[in-house]
Amino acid sequence: MQPFNQRSELVLRYDVCVGDNIKDAHQKTMAKFYEKPTGIPDETMLIHPFWSTWAQYKTNVNQTIVLDMAKRVVSEGFLLSSHMEIDDHWESCYGEATFSADKFPDPAAMVQELKEMGFGITLWIHPFINMSM
Repeated sequence: MQPFNQRSELVLRYDVCVGDNIKDAHQKTMAKFYEKPTGIPDETMLIHPFWSTWAQYKTNVNQTIVLDMAKRVVSEGFLLSSHMEIDDHWESCYGEATFSADKFPDPAAMVQELKEMGFGITLWIHPFINMSM
C-alpha cells in the first residue's frame, strides 16, 4: 500500500539494559545509544509561545487554515511567537512525510509566508503507520 513498498519479514531485535535502578540503567546506556548534543536548542522555542493547529482544528487542516491562523495570531498582538506547528493530517497518508497536494497546494509559498510573519514551522509526525487512510 502506498507510500510503503513491500519488504521482507520484519525482525525485531532488542537490547536489554539493566541497572540498580532506572537512573543507573539510563546512565550506563546513554553513551551506547546516543551522542551528546553538539549545540543548544533554539531559545525562542523555549521562551516564546508556539501555536499548534490541533487546539482548534484537530485533523481539519489545510494551507488556508494554517495561514489564516498565523495571521490571526499576529493580528492579536503575538509578534514574538516561536513557531507554528502544523498538526495531524497534513499528509495524504500517515508516514508519507509529504504534504497532501489537495490540502496544501503550495507548501513552499506557505512556509515562506509563515517565515515572513516571524514563525518557525514544525510538522507533527508520529512513529506509526495507518494503513487505513
